[in-house]
Amino acid sequence: MVDQPGDKSLENSSVSSEATLVDTDALPTYNEATNGDVESSPTTEKGDDDQNLDIDAKDHEGDAVMINGENVPTDEKVLSAPEKPPPVPPRNKSNLVIQTNDAKDVISEEDLWKFGSQQDVTEVIGNVMFRLQCAIKPISIDEDGGQIDSIRDTFYGRTVGYLHKPQGIERKFEVIENIKVYPAPSGTRNIYEALDIFFDQQFVEIERTTAPQYFAIDKLPPILQIQIQRTAFDLSRGASKNTNPVTFPETIYLDRYMDADEESTLMHRRRETWGWKEKLRRLNARKISLEGQNSGVPVAEALTAAKDYAAALQEGQILGVPVQGIPVEPSLVESIEERTVEVVDELESISEEIASLKQKLNEQFTDMHKYEYKLQTVFIHRGEAGGGHYWIYIYDFENDTWRKYNDDRVDVVSNRKEIFEPQKVVDGTPYYLAYVRSEDKQDLVQAVCRDVPEPMEVTDVWAGQMEDEGVVMEDNDDTEVRHVEHVKPRPLRPKPHPGLAATNSWETDVGVAKTDANGKPW
Repeated sequence: MVDQPGDKSLENSSVSSEATLVDTDALPTYNEATNGDVESSPTTEKGDDDQNLDIDAKDHEGDAVMINGENVPTDEKVLSAPEKPPPVPPRNKSNLVIQTNDAKDVISEEDLWKFGSQQDVTEVIGNVMFRLQCAIKPISIDEDGGQIDSIRDTFYGRTVGYLHKPQGIERKFEVIENIKVYPAPSGTRNIYEALDIFFDQQFVEIERTTAPQYFAIDKLPPILQIQIQRTAFDLSRGASKNTNPVTFPETIYLDRYMDADEESTLMHRRRETWGWKEKLRRLNARKISLEGQNSGVPVAEALTAAKDYAAALQEGQILGVPVQGIPVEPSLVESIEERTVEVVDELESISEEIASLKQKLNEQFTDMHKYEYKLQTVFIHRGEAGGGHYWIYIYDFENDTWRKYNDDRVDVVSNRKEIFEPQKVVDGTPYYLAYVRSEDKQDLVQAVCRDVPEPMEVTDVWAGQMEDEGVVMEDNDDTEVRHVEHVKPRPLRPKPHPGLAATNSWETDVGVAKTDANGKPW
């Protein structure tokens, strides 16, 4: 592309074209890909103005020059590239302080979220996924213009959100790379309780009214990734890490979160659990109040103290000091004592009802085992929000073995409590989990390992030469040599050009070197 089509300097250029129109295979549409209607021979898309190109097909094979958006004959030449590159932009001087007047008195919620967002394991995995998708050919394009490929089919799922507005139910789909869950503010939370927070019904303010909203899984990926979001940020404390335990089993079932019709058995069970959880919240709030967890004084103890004080007033003596002139209702002490018994009984009843509801919640979906997933990977982080150390556990399905990968060290996990029991803060906390669909576990994942060659047989002659080249010999066995990854690498020299003459250390045949600097064949 050039500025003026009539520029005479075009005659001095030997470049025929910088823009080439090529035939491209048209991708099938989303409906064609999902319905299997893709034709075996791809169609070819061509430009609308192909018939207007005055180009010799034999010489140019579709090349065309574009000038100001119009096709021009190819006998006009395009300016060649300049001989000298453009100047290098000036570099900042050392110790330069860059100042800006863009001061913010108030930090927006979006900026706070970006600052406090956990961008470590999640960021790395997301970057890897993005690069893989850029490197492979898509299968199709979805209705929103997104790329459909093997990476998306393997790792990406899709959720659907339901919003019950007064005028009807609104449904919205979203493609997800992972599911984000949160530890409890205090105590331990299991993986189902953490997932429930995302998928359970909640109420949102919309159009000046309160509307129920919930999410479900429309499509499960073969490999499901769960991010445990532990990093938070607030203005008073800054960035912080929630180290409360999140427990998880080796096998999970996701039937309870799948999308279903409003009148289905699954939705009936989900609504039932939502009612139980609401009742559980009210009972827990009442229990906290009666136990005095916020005030520091249990109600039963306060009533007992009040009863004793009223009895002392009736007797006219408090702590051995005579008290007169304070009238006390004769039945007050008895009434307080009866109320104390009621509070104790209520607390006992609340505890029993809480236990019953928790048992119902735990057993509500235990008979649903269609969508079974096996744990394959656990990322562990030790440290605080600002930094720390990572290691990873990977399960070998073929050998039924967990291994710990910690920098350059790989250890077999002999006691699985190391992974599945709540960790102490100093031992690290799980940040990321990867579950694989049970039926695909043998096809989709493998243990991380390398194929180490068998020990070499060493003769006396070779032994001396190998020691010179850096091979480390074992002292405890005269016949054993350490594996090849322990060999000290030899200095590399480039293979000479065939036209070079032989020198001292190069054996040649008609000027072609056949060995390296150590006398080994190429």
